[in-house]
Amino acid sequence: MEKAKHPIFSKTITGLLLSFVLSGFLLIRANKHKQDFDHVEGVIEYIEKTSPLYPNKNPDKYRFLKVDTYNKPFELFVGKASGDFKPKLERIDLLLPGDSVDIYYDENLTTAKEPVNRLVYFIDRNSEAIFVKGSWEQYLAFFLIGLSLVILICVIVLKKKGRIS
Repeated sequence: MEKAKHPIFSKTITGLLLSFVLSGFLLIRANKHKQDFDHVEGVIEYIEKTSPLYPNKNPDKYRFLKVDTYNKPFELFVGKASGDFKPKLERIDLLLPGDSVDIYYDENLTTAKEPVNRLVYFIDRNSEAIFVKGSWEQYLAFFLIGLSLVILICVIVLKKKGRIS
């Protein structure tokens, strides 16, 4: 008696193509240049480790920064523990209220609805880099590409052996 073949080859290939497209999007986003982001220049009104909006956030891992020219605070992940996706550069604690900064960030439908903007990529003070976001998106993209390639190889082998159709 012959085992029934599972008709999943085309569905799997479609899913893998979507995974590759998502990976490409993540790679493009992770490698955006500073000038490609939204930009605001302003004076720091406050910079805090906690926020009444999010009282349960770990104060060692987050900073909340508000500038006078943007309508809501920025939430910055500074991740001090091992295993955190730390920023490439993080000297946020050197900033003080009254400092003039340039903030490069993303604005999307999600951030527009939230009380804070979590998509800060760069912060400069007097043309000196103070904060550069880490590249977790790049790590995720490479992981998805690797996983997709392994699945693709397995699916092709199973198709050649006649185990799937």
